[in-house]
Amino acid sequence: MSRYVDPRAPTNATHLDLENIKTDPTLVKLIELRDSLSQEVRRESGSIRDAEVRGTKLYQMYRTVENKVRSTRAYLRKMAKAATRQDFFNNISTIEINSQLKDETGSFLDLGPDAWDPQPSYNLKERRLLADLICADTGNLNDETKLKHRIYTTNAMILLGREREIRRVKFEVKAQTDEFPRSCDTDQCFICFWDECAPMSQRLNKFCSPYRARDHLISRHLKGLGELAVICPEPRCRDKKATFHELQAFQAHLARVHSYDNFNRYKGLGNM
Repeated sequence: MSRYVDPRAPTNATHLDLENIKTDPTLVKLIELRDSLSQEVRRESGSIRDAEVRGTKLYQMYRTVENKVRSTRAYLRKMAKAATRQDFFNNISTIEINSQLKDETGSFLDLGPDAWDPQPSYNLKERRLLADLICADTGNLNDETKLKHRIYTTNAMILLGREREIRRVKFEVKAQTDEFPRSCDTDQCFICFWDECAPMSQRLNKFCSPYRARDHLISRHLKGLGELAVICPEPRCRDKKATFHELQAFQAHLARVHSYDNFNRYKGLGNM
């Protein structure tokens, strides 16, 4: 169902509209002119067929008016059909449409009214805040409160624009798994994998290749490692406060201790 698509919509004009076409002033005048020319053609040539064979001027005039009558009648029928369908969509019960869309009777999917209740998920709390503000009903608020609401919404947009949201994975990861993996695969980001504050979809995100994961790890988490230090996020190493100031040392640690070795083909490590 949509605003202009409904299997119940009429496909033809109503009988009353078709009857009204017969009294349309333009069509009535054209029919009178056609009948008058028809009599003149018969008076001149004996019959319409003989006039057609002879190709008289009166017959040409008669044929032009006849074609005009047919095209006008077809146009009026088309407009009557369009008006009938438009009247259907303009007057159909909004309550009935909402009932069908919500499937309150369970007639479409054989489900109860509470059988399907989709819940949105957000990777960022800023996006959740903005969605709540945009979806809030402000119809009953006064002008001052509406102004404050617009200001809050604008600030929420600014906050969301400052955040960097990870690219949504092609598949949905379950929010809660029976058992979290004990090791990180090479096609995953090692730091995102062990970040307990990150959403589950980010922690379990798999890249198309180990080298895509490596590029993400270096550009997102290890850039400027010479000036800053990084602590291995794996729980056992984190408890021991295993800190690294050089990229080569951290990469060797990942390969030796955690079997996370996907740096072999990476060029330019010494310049990082």
